[in-house]
Amino acid sequence: MTMSAHAYTQEDPRYQTAGIKEKLTDVSNQARETIEKVNDARAKILLRTTADLITGLKSAYEDYESTHHVSKPSTLKGSKSHESAPQGIKSYSK
Repeated sequence: MTMSAHAYTQEDPRYQTAGIKEKLTDVSNQARETIEKVNDARAKILLRTTADLITGLKSAYEDYESTHHVSKPSTLKGSKSHESAPQGIKSYSK
């Protein structure tokens, strides 16, 4: 089940991801609808590839939303989560 941006508070990162996911869905749907409207084979392939890639990206957003647990701000103070990143993975938290 997918949630809309309205299901979360603006402070919840899933609010942002849900909003982006809705836009990705719109673009994917538009690409798929346009396939039948064009006669050029290369354009059809481009549109189908676009829709497929966006569907994959949307799936990544859904995975994030389903596994993301929001921490209370007080637990984030002084957090050194970047120190627990797997070796070879850069952490962008400050």
